Amino acid sequence: MDCAGEHKSACRFHHWVNHTLLKQRTRLETLFTKLKAGETPDESDYLPTRFTVGGELGDGFWWDFQLDGYGAWLWTLAKHIRMTGNRSLWDEVRPAVEMTIAYLRALWRSPNYDCWSATPPAPDTSVSLGILLHVPR
Repeated sequence: MDCAGEHKSACRFHHWVNHTLLKQRTRLETLFTKLKAGETPDESDYLPTRFTVGGELGDGFWWDFQLDGYGAWLWTLAKHIRMTGNRSLWDEVRPAVEMTIAYLRALWRSPNYDCWSATPPAPDTSVSLGILLHVPR
């Protein structure tokens, strides 16, 4: 959207992601508790992959343990803020950004699905490298 000059649309998208992710706090708390206890998370503990326009969970089966979309959001958000100078957006979405970074830090080495596959999770070099390059440590 930003590349096409649709900055207001991109900003609305980032607000939507923020609102949608903040509704997933309890899910993340459960996931982090299990990880700290050395337990294997259930498939339902991971952040969802599909959402409705209203920010609710999407219908239909799809693999949820995909990290690439969350990393892509952080990347596009940073690009949007640099491109538009909209620093107030950063302040508004910071809690969702911090949640997302914590999620990616905790799981980047874990076998996961990528957006192209419907096969069982496997380590994905491109996803792991992208997270390493773009998520602050």
